[in-house]
Amino acid sequence: MNVLPVINRRLFLEGRVYAKLPLDRLVYLMRIRKQMNVAFVRLVKSMILIIMNFTAIGGVYFYYVYFLVDYILAENPTISLKDALSLSRNMMKGHKLECFKWQFSMAGWYILDVCTFGISAIFYSNMYRMAVMSEFYTLRRKEFQSAILNDTYLFEKPSSALMRNTYSDVIAALDAKNPIENAYTGVKKFLCDNFGIIFHLSSKEKQYERYTYNKMEAETMITEVYLLCYPVRLSPIEEEYKKSNLRVLHPNRNYTVTSILVCFFFMCFVGWIWEVSLSMISYGCFVNRGVLHGPWIPIYGFGCVLILLLLKRFRMRPKVEFSMAVLLCGCIEYFTGFFLELTHNGQKWWDYTGYFLNLHGRICAEGLLVFGIGGMAFVYVIAPLIDNWVKEHLNKKLSAVCLVLLLLFGADVVYSHFEPNVGEGVTQ
Repeated sequence: MNVLPVINRRLFLEGRVYAKLPLDRLVYLMRIRKQMNVAFVRLVKSMILIIMNFTAIGGVYFYYVYFLVDYILAENPTISLKDALSLSRNMMKGHKLECFKWQFSMAGWYILDVCTFGISAIFYSNMYRMAVMSEFYTLRRKEFQSAILNDTYLFEKPSSALMRNTYSDVIAALDAKNPIENAYTGVKKFLCDNFGIIFHLSSKEKQYERYTYNKMEAETMITEVYLLCYPVRLSPIEEEYKKSNLRVLHPNRNYTVTSILVCFFFMCFVGWIWEVSLSMISYGCFVNRGVLHGPWIPIYGFGCVLILLLLKRFRMRPKVEFSMAVLLCGCIEYFTGFFLELTHNGQKWWDYTGYFLNLHGRICAEGLLVFGIGGMAFVYVIAPLIDNWVKEHLNKKLSAVCLVLLLLFGADVVYSHFEPNVGEGVTQ
């Protein structure tokens, strides 16, 4: 509770000058690891005000004496307790009545808040009052010079020359050219451009991965480069960034055939484990789920791989990716169920009859939502991790294992076409 008001004031101070406020500004204090210092200073300030409230006018007087402490902490969270209280005291000398007048000028909004049971405060007047008092702090800071309050670009935009110099690496990454733009021709180009499939990991592909990562990292700072939000690199207090996960999981990559095969068999097995686990929870016994006899359910593997490949162009637009994944999974599940029923005399391996928004018992809203969420997890987390592992261990042995699994899977498909896996808990 002591930290949030300071973050709130920081957001309003940045919003005075810059048009955008990225969500990660909410963890501003955590990045500089000063949330405990802020909480301590505000705790002491609160204790002083509580004690002074027992006197005749001390509570009101000291409220205005230390009114700017929160704003001072918002600008410089590293400040000591002594300096924060002293600065506020000195900045408010001769300006307490002025501050009161500023607040009193908004009395009408307080009355409206009471009349609307606080609704107007939630949707407008609280923000309006905070913006007004941020202007008051800005005026007092400009009049009162202090070496401790030195966040210049919190109150004015830096020059274009300074930004070009400070963000030169970001600008270079944004302007960099795709190293594999003209590296492939014919079928290879078609597969790479439309599905993200490559046949082997070349030096050009390694350069492309570095290029896509640098591009993604640069795009997260594009609002800073164009001065749409506060330029963090120009802050007098260094902020910590943890972007290692971005390098590990960046989704805008190409996949080798081996990676795709490993992803397919991994998700087939995960799907089988999922279905078997649900059966054990529901019925308390082991049931070998799926139309095949082996420990794999191909609809999971095909579904995930098709989401990965067919929806490549949407990977950098997660909302569209999710919507398209739900639609694609719906088509796959519906027509797989239809085909199995058509080729096995109406035999069903799943039936959603009675579920909310089901279509012929083959698909339902609940199942599609689960598949959509699972598809997103696969595209943005599971597939990149598998691809990283494959690239690290890519050799002839891994390719041989994939080939053996492919032969076993093919044999199971042929055998199950004539002798499908049926029985209690599977088709009944």
